[in-house]
Amino acid sequence: PRAREWLARARELGPDEPEVLAFAASARLGELLDENGRVADDDPGLVDVRAWIERAATRVVGAPPYVLPLVRAELASAQRQYLAATKFYNRAMAIAPRRPEAHLGLAQLLLGRGLYEGANEALDAAFVAGVRDPRMHYLRGFALGGLGRLDDARRFYETYLIGRPHDSAARRALAGVLAGQALRDLYRSTPEELEHVAQRILEYDPDNPKIPVLQGMVARHRRDMQGALVLFEKARERLGDDPELQRLLTETLRDRGYELLLSGERRGVAMECFRRALDLAPGTGVTTTAMENIVREEWERTYQAARDALVARELDDAQRGLLECLELMPDDPQPRLQLGFVHYSRGEPAELEAALAEFRRYVAGQRSRGRDAAVGVLYEVQTLRRLERLDDALGVADEFLGEPTEAASEANLGRIREVRDAVAQRLRR
Repeated sequence: PRAREWLARARELGPDEPEVLAFAASARLGELLDENGRVADDDPGLVDVRAWIERAATRVVGAPPYVLPLVRAELASAQRQYLAATKFYNRAMAIAPRRPEAHLGLAQLLLGRGLYEGANEALDAAFVAGVRDPRMHYLRGFALGGLGRLDDARRFYETYLIGRPHDSAARRALAGVLAGQALRDLYRSTPEELEHVAQRILEYDPDNPKIPVLQGMVARHRRDMQGALVLFEKARERLGDDPELQRLLTETLRDRGYELLLSGERRGVAMECFRRALDLAPGTGVTTTAMENIVREEWERTYQAARDALVARELDDAQRGLLECLELMPDDPQPRLQLGFVHYSRGEPAELEAALAEFRRYVAGQRSRGRDAAVGVLYEVQTLRRLERLDDALGVADEFLGEPTEAASEANLGRIREVRDAVAQRLRR
């Protein structure tokens, strides 16, 4: 508000002064910019901006005022005319080499385009020219961070924040650099060092998504695998499928599984940890052979117990065990066949429909692996027959007999033919 008051007063005193007109154009341009520092080419407000710039240019006698090429540079930058903007910034620097605005504007233009090396060189040149402005430290940190020079970036951000400790953008930027350093040194740092840097990041930017990664690593160091899991999961919700985080989560699930297994408690939770670790492991470099063997052994034990329960007509126990098998190894279709038998044995229409679905899943799984699916087809046909869906039963049998799986035994094919013939005979009655 005070700046607008002074500008209004200046326009009263010298309405045709080139510097006053240029300042008026700059102020108006600032009102038109969006959150990205851009303005649409057809924005009606640009009429005033361009008119004041041209009017200022016609009023210049001798050397142009510093602010005239500066506002031309700002306008060109806002309209994404980067070469023109660079030219005008350099003109402004030539007029007043030690004034900061043109140097800072050029650095921001380069940073906005991801040209970190160029921005760093521009800020070096500003320093050599004698420019001393706190904002240079902030932009220097930005440029060095973009170049991966995190230690140098941190130093410039910290210097800037000494003078402007409440600048939220700089605080977030410093937190990001600290997080980058911590993740870079993740396996070389002690738990105390990680905890300290996590606390610093928390102070500068409580919403930084990498804080739980560092806290999770501290928990891992202290053998609190469950706590680490919670923190890594929280980080994953915010960071997505970050490769390093995925590896940490895989290793922690594995270690938590071993921890539970060795304690002799919550075996089911241990298997769930192993199962999730195996799902996440591809591409992480984590060795999975031991986990796969443990899960396979647990699957075989559970599968055999479920089959024994099925033979003993203990259907609920059999179903529970078979569902556990599918949780352990969801891609193995074998339990689907026995689960179909469980539903088939209960005999109710809804149970028969459930049995039919399981037999079909078994057949699809066997086919996809090039294995014999004849037993599943046999029970699929028998279930359809029992549901009085005779046309469907005949169609399934004929389709399979016309193109059986390569490994189908003659005995099973013969049984399918027998059921098929019986269904056909009933349809003819």
